[in-house]
Amino acid sequence: MSTKTIHGNSQFQKPPSLRWTWEPTGGQFHNEIDHIIFNSKYCLTDVFVVPKFHTGSDHRLLRAKVPLFASRKEGRKVQEKEFQNNHQL
Repeated sequence: MSTKTIHGNSQFQKPPSLRWTWEPTGGQFHNEIDHIIFNSKYCLTDVFVVPKFHTGSDHRLLRAKVPLFASRKEGRKVQEKEFQNNHQL
């Protein structure tokens, strides 16, 4: 069965120091065990680890950037509809 999903972490090249998401106690090694999965490669603009965000865990924060609108025209259409709906109230 194919799900046609995209592994977001592998779509954007990062140095090894900014790829790992888990470190065991003692810090002998690092692993990339946290993932972001999407159904389209155009849904993401970047995936990266936030290195200096301390969570109190042995995991590091993984963050993805997602565009709100595919184009400005689509964004304007949504804003115009919301504006018209608010004036009808």
